[in-house]
Amino acid sequence: MENFWGVVAGALSTYRVPLLTVAIVAGYLWSLAVLLRGERYLVRLILFLLVALALGLRLIAPKEFPPGMNEDEPKVLACALDALKDRQLHTEGCTGVPFLLNVLFQAQLVPVLGPNRESMRFYSVATGSLSIPVAYALARAVHVSSAASLVYASMVATLPWSLYYGRVSWGAGLTFHELLLLAALARIVFGHGGWREVFIAALGQSLLLYDYFAGRLFVPFLGVAFILARGRRKLLIVATLVIASAAWLPYLLSNPQHLLVPRGDRPHLEWSALVNAARATLEAFVWPRAADFWISVRSAAVHPLLILVLAALGVIFLLVRQPRLVLFLFGGFLVGLAPAMGTLPSTRRMMTAYPFVGLLAAHALDRLPLGRRRGLAFAIVAAAIGLASVRFYFSEEFWPPQSRDVSGAGITQLVEAIPYPARSKVVISPGSAYFFAVRERTDRGRFEVLDTENWWPQAGSGVTYAYSAHWELLEPFYRGIFGPQRVRSFGGPFSVTFEPADWTWLRQYGWAYEVECASPSARWSSQVPALFHLSQTVPQFSCAGGVVHRWKGRWVSDGTELRFRFERGTAEVALEAEGTVLPSEKGPVDFRVRPGDVISIFLRIPDPEGPIAFLFEISPAGEVIPPWRSVKPER
Repeated sequence: MENFWGVVAGALSTYRVPLLTVAIVAGYLWSLAVLLRGERYLVRLILFLLVALALGLRLIAPKEFPPGMNEDEPKVLACALDALKDRQLHTEGCTGVPFLLNVLFQAQLVPVLGPNRESMRFYSVATGSLSIPVAYALARAVHVSSAASLVYASMVATLPWSLYYGRVSWGAGLTFHELLLLAALARIVFGHGGWREVFIAALGQSLLLYDYFAGRLFVPFLGVAFILARGRRKLLIVATLVIASAAWLPYLLSNPQHLLVPRGDRPHLEWSALVNAARATLEAFVWPRAADFWISVRSAAVHPLLILVLAALGVIFLLVRQPRLVLFLFGGFLVGLAPAMGTLPSTRRMMTAYPFVGLLAAHALDRLPLGRRRGLAFAIVAAAIGLASVRFYFSEEFWPPQSRDVSGAGITQLVEAIPYPARSKVVISPGSAYFFAVRERTDRGRFEVLDTENWWPQAGSGVTYAYSAHWELLEPFYRGIFGPQRVRSFGGPFSVTFEPADWTWLRQYGWAYEVECASPSARWSSQVPALFHLSQTVPQFSCAGGVVHRWKGRWVSDGTELRFRFERGTAEVALEAEGTVLPSEKGPVDFRVRPGDVISIFLRIPDPEGPIAFLFEISPAGEVIPPWRSVKPER
């Protein structure tokens, strides 16, 4: 018997990732079956059509709205791949959010869908679409008529916040879990919900705890439900909290650094700051004034004016007739807004507030004197709101340049232009590793970060250099050498591709480069194609203190004005033929060179980090990288 249980325990340990995935999906399906039990065939048909509509709206033009990935999308998936390999499910992820959902519903999809946006966003597309029937069940649970509940479900399918967060890696799952929690709690507080609803609520609440910080900060809403519940139903609310907390216990025992909110992101609690934050947050529901920020764009919280007017009427109607219900809905709205108070008006931090706006509007619809044509009026309202929302989301008004920049369109196109699996080595620029993090895991050994040693291709080896937009000034430099055939532009980011060949001829021009460390005493020398350094490091060079960087070359082009820029340390430019030495402790160094001048540039920085330094030619068009044939290395 002991052997039997040992085998069972071993199997559970070995297959716990797929088993937990199946268990959660089964919980979703069971919850939907319970919440929709007893609904008419016509209602189910309409909900099916709304789910199909929602799915289509989340799949159409997937690479345009948004135009690219936020850098944390591939970063989190890469960390989830590492966690899946190590079977670390209940620990903290690399952005402070638990690994669980990313491992189960993103990392496991990479072998099937590939290391791409589809793997990152499939879960959001699915949960965003499944939110529609749960939204209907929630509206019914708070005493909204079937027809008005369908209008509310259509809002969840089409409103801008739902479309945006259903098309990126995170957000739709949080809304889905919140709606499960709210629908079950509403049945317990206002209906005849029992232990089935407790388990649905616990499923929603526990997965909110494993989601973004806004989900964890929604826990106080259980207190609102406890206050409004009567008699023994209060015990069901307590049971929900106990079960959800037990499910979260493995994460708590992992000693996470970020428990309720990210470290260093505490709100400003002064009264004036809170008032200003509340005003800015509420304004984001009317005008596109939220922050263009991490998984937040200025227009995502904007609601059609009709919904806001109806929501205000809903508050008034409920205050008169059902004060307990208005406390449930308006209290939930305030709890949902709380994470955005005192910080940036982030559309993601206020996510848990969004479902309550439409619910209040649905209540107002139910109480308008619309007569016999009530159903037709509801259909017109749903169509008007849906059409306005969809047209707004897929428009330039929703996507001004600042919002488009939140998702790196160019760098995303660069990543996706590299074949999978990579056919040759890929060298990526420093600072863009997050975007290539997934490919580094799936194409192990093929990706390297640019350093001073691998900047030129090795003889006989093929390689692709992938540069982010910070390096775009180098694109004309490469085009000047090779023409357009090897250089591919992505609106800032660009790539340069070399097939296997003898590329040693490229080293006849460029700069001799030397790094010297005082403690311990060490020196390293090589050659770089251009004096354009954005933190490239020297491979296998160890130094504990300050470093002296030196570039030396003979100017072989026409006389011109040059400018040396740097960010840290002190610099010195020496022209050997003239005996000129130009020191600088802060600003750039401007100097003129003539054909044959030997230029030595020194940069002393107090730490071993890679330098940030550039040499530009001052031309009528501005500062440009000197052409490749302008300078030869001088030892």
